Amino acid sequence: MYYYKALIYKIFIFLPTLLCAQTFNNTNYTVDNGLPSSEVYHVVQDKTGFIWFATDEGVSRFDGYLFKNFTNLEGLPDNTVLEIYEDYKSRIWFISISGRLSWFENDSIHTFPYNNLIENRLSGSNFPVKKSFYIDSLDNIYISFYNYNILKISQNGIITEISPKNNNDLVKIVNEKSLLYTSKYRSNKITVETKKKDKTVYTLKHKRNKRTRTFAHKFQDYIVYSDFYSLYVLDSLGNSHYKKFNNDVLWISTGKDSLLWVGLLNEGVYAYKNLNFKKEVFHLAKSSSVSSVSYDHEDGFWVTTLENGVFYYPSLKIRHITEESGINSNKISQLSKKDNKIYFGGYNLHYYSFDLEKLKEYKFKADRNLLDCKELEWIGDSLFISNSLGGSRIIYDNKIVYHNYRMFRKILKVADDNLLFFHGNRVRNFKGDYISIKNVANIYDVLELNNNTILLGTDIGLFNYNWKTKHYVKVNKYPVLNNRINVLFKDKEDIWIGTKGAGVLKFTQDTIYRFSIKDGLPGNSITSIIKSDSLFFFGTNNGIAQVQFNDSSRINDITIYNSGHGLITNSVKDIGILKNKLFVATHKGLSYLNKNLESKESDIYITDFNVTSKDTLLKNHYELEHNQNFIEVSFVSLNYKRNTPIQYLYKLEGVDKRWHKTDDVTVRYALLPPGNYKFIVKCINSYGKHSKNPATLSFTINKAFYQTLLFKLGAIFIIILIASSIILTIFRIKISEIRKRNSLGTELNKYRQKALSAQMNPHFIYNSLNSIQNYILKNDIVKSSEYLSKFGKLMRRVLHNSQNSAISLKEEFEALGLYVDLELARFKNCFNYQLIVKDNINLEKIKVPPLIIQPFVENAIHHGLRLKEGDKNLMIKVFRKTDKICIHIEDNGVGFESSKRMNKNNENKSYGTQITNKRLNMYSNLYKNDIHVKIIDLNSVNNNLTGTRIEIEFIGKENTN
Repeated sequence: MYYYKALIYKIFIFLPTLLCAQTFNNTNYTVDNGLPSSEVYHVVQDKTGFIWFATDEGVSRFDGYLFKNFTNLEGLPDNTVLEIYEDYKSRIWFISISGRLSWFENDSIHTFPYNNLIENRLSGSNFPVKKSFYIDSLDNIYISFYNYNILKISQNGIITEISPKNNNDLVKIVNEKSLLYTSKYRSNKITVETKKKDKTVYTLKHKRNKRTRTFAHKFQDYIVYSDFYSLYVLDSLGNSHYKKFNNDVLWISTGKDSLLWVGLLNEGVYAYKNLNFKKEVFHLAKSSSVSSVSYDHEDGFWVTTLENGVFYYPSLKIRHITEESGINSNKISQLSKKDNKIYFGGYNLHYYSFDLEKLKEYKFKADRNLLDCKELEWIGDSLFISNSLGGSRIIYDNKIVYHNYRMFRKILKVADDNLLFFHGNRVRNFKGDYISIKNVANIYDVLELNNNTILLGTDIGLFNYNWKTKHYVKVNKYPVLNNRINVLFKDKEDIWIGTKGAGVLKFTQDTIYRFSIKDGLPGNSITSIIKSDSLFFFGTNNGIAQVQFNDSSRINDITIYNSGHGLITNSVKDIGILKNKLFVATHKGLSYLNKNLESKESDIYITDFNVTSKDTLLKNHYELEHNQNFIEVSFVSLNYKRNTPIQYLYKLEGVDKRWHKTDDVTVRYALLPPGNYKFIVKCINSYGKHSKNPATLSFTINKAFYQTLLFKLGAIFIIILIASSIILTIFRIKISEIRKRNSLGTELNKYRQKALSAQMNPHFIYNSLNSIQNYILKNDIVKSSEYLSKFGKLMRRVLHNSQNSAISLKEEFEALGLYVDLELARFKNCFNYQLIVKDNINLEKIKVPPLIIQPFVENAIHHGLRLKEGDKNLMIKVFRKTDKICIHIEDNGVGFESSKRMNKNNENKSYGTQITNKRLNMYSNLYKNDIHVKIIDLNSVNNNLTGTRIEIEFIGKENTN
C-alpha cells in the first residue's frame, strides 16, 4: 500500500536563481601561528620565494613552516615597519614608521647610513606618512612623505628634492610598474609626469580630504588615485572618473586578469575587472581592514589586515558552493550531469542544478521529511533520488512515478529497459523480483560488462552477476580483490577498480596492475574514477589525483590537489566534469575548478649547516676537524599550497646507501668517522612533483693524528721519542732564532714568544717515559694506556699552544690539568690538587702567554711538596681584584727558603721559573700590560704556616672576538 500511495504525490519544483555567493578556502595566520603581530601592513614575496610581512612589531619571513621574526634587536631602526621593497640586487628594504630605512642581505639586517639626512629633511616629525619608495639601477633611493616633496638620495649620500614647478600634487611615473607621488600642497590639481618628462594636469571634481591618506597606482594606461574614501581614475586624455566607497581606501594594486584590487577599512578587499566598479569579481576578508594583497609564485593569494593577521588563499580559481551560497546542506555525496548542468542533492526534499552561472533549487513534496540525499542520477529523462532516510524516488515529467522505502546505492538500466536497483546486498528488478548476495553486506558500485553480466563491487570484493539467470560468483583470482570495492570504471577493454585501502586496480588482458600511495596517489581509498581525453581523475580520501599513464601501464605524470591547493576538504565523495570544469562533491560542499590541474615543481634550499651545535656560514664545501663530527643540516622547499608537511628525500653519500624519507626539515648525523661526505636532498611537493634540482652540500672530516695506523699498531715508544725530539728541536731552534733576531722588532718578538712557549721540561718527558716503561714492564695495560693517552694529549696541547703568542686561560688550565694528572700518577697521588675560579672570571676570553703557570706548579710539586712529609696540598685560585686578574699558586710544602737550602747542592736545578720571568717581561713589553709575579714564603707571614704562594697579577683585558 505504501508504494501505491507514493505514486499520487505531485512534485513541486521551485526554480529560484540563488545568489551563489563565492567562498574560498583560506588559512588565517596570526600571532598564535608565529607572526610577531596581528597588525600587518604589507606582504611581498622575494625572488627566492620567501614571504615577508611588515607589522607593528617588526618584520617576519615565512617559509611555509615557521615565521622568522626580526625586530630592533636584530638591527631594525624601528619595530613598526610599513613597507617592504626588494631591489634589483635582491636586497629586502624596510621602511619604518619614522621614515628610517634598513635592508636585509646575507642573513643580516643593515641600517641605511643616511637616515639622518632623511630625519633632517622631515624637520623632526615623529611619524611622517610615507607615500612611495623606489630604488633605481644606480642605487639612487627615492622616497616621499605627505607634506614633503619627493627625496632622491644617491649612494654617496647626496640628497635632492623633486617637486613640480607649480603647487600641484605630483605623480611621477618611473616605469611600467612603479611611480612616485607626493601630496605636499593639498591641491585639487595633480600633475602627472611620465618618463619622457611629458606632463598632464588633472583637476579633481570633488573637494580633497584634509587628512593624509592618499594613494597613487598605475593601472594599464590609467592612474588610479585615492583620497580616503574617494577613488579617481585619470585617463591619458586628462579626464578623471570618480568612485566613492563607504570606507577609507587603504590599498590599491593590480592583479592578474586585468583586476584592480582595492582594500578598504573594515570592509575587506574588492577586485574589479577593467575598472568596472559596478560589479566586483572578488570580495575577500569581508569584515577586515585590508592593508595589502599579493600573489605568490604558485598563484596563491595573500591578504594582510590591520586586526586579523594574514589570510592566505591557496587559489582564487577554485570556488565552492556551500550553505553560505544558498544550498541547505553541505553534505553532497553524488553528482549527475544532464543538459550541461551538474545536479547534486541537498537535505530534506531539496536538490540543485548548476551551470557555472546559475544555481537553481528544486524541492519535491513527500509525506515526511527526508535526510541527506545519498544518490542522485539521471537516466534518460528520469531523475533517481535516494535519501539516507525516507527511501528512493523516481521523478519523471515533474511527477513521482516510483517510491521505495529503501535507499538504493546504485541503479542500472540494462537490456529491454529493465531497471536494476542495488541496495544493501540485494539486486532488485524494477518489476519487483530480487536476489540477495550471500555474505555481502553492501553493494557499492556496479558496471555492465555485456548484455548479461554485471560486475558488483561489494564490501568483501568483486562479483560477476548474470542478471538474467540471477547467478553470481565471486572473483577470487587475485587476493587484492578481497578488499572493499568502492567504484568500477570501464575504459575500452580495461576495467578500473577503486578500492577502500588498496588503491586503484587495473584489469587488462587478464593482467592486474595496482597503483597506491607508493606510486604517488594522495590516498589509498578511492571513491570515484573518471576519464577526460587521456587523463584519469581519481577521487580519494585525501584529495584528487590527475594521472597520465604510458602504454606500459605505468604512471607517466601525476598532479595532486587537496585542501592545501584550495579544495574545501580532502575527503572526496564524487567527481564530475562539465564545460572543462572539474566538480568535486564533499561533505563540506561542492568545489569546482579548471579541469586541467596546474602544477609546479618546488625549489629546495639548504638553510642551515650546524657543526657540533654551532651555526656556520653557508658555503658549498667545509673542511672539518676530527671532533667536528656532529652534523645538523636544515632545508626547506617553498611550497605554500599544502595541508601537510612536504615529503623530503635525502641521503648522505659516504654513509647512506639509499634515500631516506622525512617530513622534518632538519636531519642530524652524530659521530661521523673521518672521510668525504656529500649531503643531497630533494622534495616531493604538494602537487606530487619531484624537485628537478636537488640541494647539495659537501664536507670533509679530517683524521686526528692518533687515528693513524702506526699509532693503532702500538709503536708507542717510537712516536713518543720522535715527539720529544721534535719538541726539544723546536725549542732550541726557536730560542736560537729569537736571540739572533731580537733586534728585528715586535713581529720577530712574537716569533720568539712562540719558541719560548714551546718549552717543556726534558726531565718531565724523560720521567714520564720511564713511568710508561714501568707500567709496561709490570704488564699494567690499563694504567700504561691511560698514562700514555694523557701524555699524548699534553704533547698535542703543548704543540698547539706553542703556535700562538697568547692563549685563553681556559686552554692554559686544560694543559695544566693534563700535566698535574701525569704528576699525580707518577707520584702515586701523594698530594691534593684544587683549582678555584670565581664566577666573575671568563676563562675563555682572558688571554695570557702559554705555559706561564706550569713552571710554578712544577716547582711547587718538585721543590715544595715532594720534600714534605704528611698532607700535601696544591691550590690554584683565580679571581678579580678591581681591574686586575689575580692567579695565586699556593702549596703547603717545605717553603721557598727551605727548598733553596735543600737544593743548594742539587745538580738538577729547574730553570723554568727564570725562563717564565723572561717571557713575562717580553709579554709585558709587547702588549703594554705589566705582569707582576710575587713569591711569598708563607712561614715569613705566619710562623705556623709552611709552603709557598706565587702571586701573578695583570690587567684583565678580555678578548671580544
